[in-house]
Amino acid sequence: MDLRDIFACSACGIPMDWEQAHMRVTCGCDRSGGSSVGLHIRKARRDDGPALRALCLRFFHHTDLISYGGKFEITDCESLVAERDGRLVGLLAYLWREGEGDCLVVAFAVAGGDQGRGVGAQLQGWLEGECRGRGVERLILSTTNDNLPALYFYQRRGFQIVSVLPGVIQEELRSILSGAEPPGFGGIPVRDEIRLQKHISASEDDRA
Repeated sequence: MDLRDIFACSACGIPMDWEQAHMRVTCGCDRSGGSSVGLHIRKARRDDGPALRALCLRFFHHTDLISYGGKFEITDCESLVAERDGRLVGLLAYLWREGEGDCLVVAFAVAGGDQGRGVGAQLQGWLEGECRGRGVERLILSTTNDNLPALYFYQRRGFQIVSVLPGVIQEELRSILSGAEPPGFGGIPVRDEIRLQKHISASEDDRA
């Protein structure tokens, strides 16, 4: 995976990092569309480990990921990966919480040049299909207050905000990063954990 950029400008294609990104309202005319040509979704293999760790470092600045009050090493999770033309362009890491009867999404990332092309939607659709196969009716995940693109994506894909924990992420990241402050999206300070969930209908099938 090319990890040089987290986002790519939808108008000119120039790669950028979290702090350089900006939000704007558009009609979608400058988007490349949800093309699935050449896209392949598969389960991650052992030899994908270095690329998955590198992706997490690039997106999240660490591989010890925080979600729903826990810390999870990326290589301890099951993962789906998206490939296009032999490149890893997306990751969805998750854990089955047998005692709770749900599936926890630990990490979800798509490379900058492939955002807005249906990669995230197909990864989520495959995981929902896995949930139905196991009789799991709820997906849960959390993100940070600054991650406006993720909040946009999740809510459009059927997730609902169920709680906000002020200051939790800021404290956890200071511990993990030895006091350093990670850059937030568009310069927004990273402070709060926002928890979301989606109930999965047994009759739906997004894997087609």
